[in-house]
Amino acid sequence: MSRATRAPLPPRPPLPGLAPLLCALALLCAPACDSAPPPPERAGGGEADAGGAGGAGGAGGAGAGGAGGAGGAGGAGGAAGAGAGAGAGAGAEGGEAGAPAPALTIGTGVRRFAPLTDGQEVPIIQGIQGGYHVWGALTGRGFDDLDARIEFTLSLDGEVIADADYTELELPRGPTGDFDYAGVAVIYFDNERVRPSSGREMRLALRVTTRGGLTLTDEATVRPICCE
Repeated sequence: MSRATRAPLPPRPPLPGLAPLLCALALLCAPACDSAPPPPERAGGGEADAGGAGGAGGAGGAGAGGAGGAGGAGGAGGAAGAGAGAGAGAGAEGGEAGAPAPALTIGTGVRRFAPLTDGQEVPIIQGIQGGYHVWGALTGRGFDDLDARIEFTLSLDGEVIADADYTELELPRGPTGDFDYAGVAVIYFDNERVRPSSGREMRLALRVTTRGGLTLTDEATVRPICCE
């Protein structure tokens, strides 16, 4: 027995005008979709978002703290930054305030500083080049010693008869940390006046001028004795 077969139906043509209708419906629906209320947020998600916002605020606060700003969490960061800056400034000021006061003491000695008492005898040294000098020395603290100008004068009756004047790159320090500088040859101008003035009271004076313009002075009365 043979089975009858049904011929396939031809495809249905599209409805005329359907595409414009669909476009019109899409345009009408768009504003309504845009104005629809957002779906409710989960509590956990809201807290996470708030935490993220807080983290951003904290980061902003940290940045504001470095710049000295204040506000909310940023204010705490600003206060911390400002406090650290103030502490650093106070430390620097404290270091300056705690530094020793500038001090300078005149002395004598060829290798190490030796203190002088008024009226003390000091030897007059004959140098290898035929000149004569007495030894000057100094100790001090609390001033800039780089490129300091060192001036010694030896005066008889108000007249300078010997001196030393030069600029020192850096002053050495002794065991205590104070400047300890010796072996300064205070040279006589005229050899003919050395022996006649031996044993007479003279004024040995010292002046140090720093590169910043600070001037320190000291002096002592001595009796140079000829001749070694």
